[in-house]
Amino acid sequence: MFEEKIVDFKPSSGSIPLVGASIVVDQSDYPGVIRAARDLAQDFACVTKGYASPLVVISSDSDYDKIQTETAIVVGSVASSGIIKTLAQQGKLDAQAIDGKWETFSTNIIDQPLGKCEKALVIAGSDKRGAIFGIYTLSEQIGVSPWYWWADVPPKHHEEIYATEKQTVHGEPSVRHRGIFLNDEAPALTGWVREKFGGYNSKFYVKVFELLLRLKANFLWPAMWPGYPNPGASFFTDDPLNQKLADEYGIVISTSHHEPMQRLSNEWFAENPDGSWNWLTNKQKITEFFEHGASRAKGCDSYFTLGIRGEYDKKMLAEDPAAVVQDAIETQRQVIKKVYGREDAVPQLFAIYKEVQSMFETGRLSVPEDVTLLFQDDNFGTIRRLPTKEEAKRKGGAGVYYHLQYVGDPRSYKWINTNSL
Repeated sequence: MFEEKIVDFKPSSGSIPLVGASIVVDQSDYPGVIRAARDLAQDFACVTKGYASPLVVISSDSDYDKIQTETAIVVGSVASSGIIKTLAQQGKLDAQAIDGKWETFSTNIIDQPLGKCEKALVIAGSDKRGAIFGIYTLSEQIGVSPWYWWADVPPKHHEEIYATEKQTVHGEPSVRHRGIFLNDEAPALTGWVREKFGGYNSKFYVKVFELLLRLKANFLWPAMWPGYPNPGASFFTDDPLNQKLADEYGIVISTSHHEPMQRLSNEWFAENPDGSWNWLTNKQKITEFFEHGASRAKGCDSYFTLGIRGEYDKKMLAEDPAAVVQDAIETQRQVIKKVYGREDAVPQLFAIYKEVQSMFETGRLSVPEDVTLLFQDDNFGTIRRLPTKEEAKRKGGAGVYYHLQYVGDPRSYKWINTNSL
């Protein structure tokens, strides 16, 4: 919505036509970038009411002959695309403005970019999501809403689309990780998901992943309510492709404020009875449970939640809850070190939720410097506190867990209008 304009629907000086232009991507690029390029090809068909744009996947120099159009849209990441690297080495593309940046992309019109193609709009991303966000920015600007599928938003018809001559750089986001928590999902969402997809499987989640990326989000706490049917939704085990495809798409997977170490509560209660989630009496088995989650997440873009709460997201029943939480954090850090080699090898967060905030503010908890402090609202949209000046300097930074709806005491409000952002 707020990005600099890179397209128009009438020609201007230096602009190039995009309708019918080949969309070119390198085979060596991230699978998520190639997949988004396919979306872009189809998006042009939706806007023009014609055929999808020809997609050309380049695996060798001889493949340049497959580009049969005078103009092209070249998309790729500086990190992995051989095409983007070659254009930079030839001096046709200045990648210095984006190289090494987080989720940044540039757009340029380049003469004689490759093969017999005369001109190309080049969308170059600093990394995987930078390239993907560049692709989806073009999709949105030609008229495809991020909500086209979820809200049945039809694109406005255009027969002509042009890339403007102006070079642009779309810089780093001010918030590195931005996403949603699919919570309180039954009965409405769960009933619909079971009817349309058969459960919380990859067929459902890829729709969520795509929406997040089109909205320039990158982070997800997946659905996790118990029951319907028991033991309830478990992202990591309901479908083995869920975690794999999240990483392929470019979505960082984490787990909710009370589900540590890439494990969901329903995974535990599928094998263990009520009353067994007790750190004081079952520490060894819970630690092994955490280690499995850490090992399973290897190779996937993840953000580990630390800490521990009582069974089913309730207040912990212990004489000294803060001591239990502190011991859990220290044990979890050792598990991460065992699996990944260092305690800080993967991004981690600590959710300062409800009674945990008083433990934190009274100095009863010591949270490692590299761990993100996730502050929260009061469950009704009012922020309880912001980080202090010293907390803001922490290597792990800070975040916020904000409610658009809530189920719990003193009152639920999922059945009425939600909070505003």
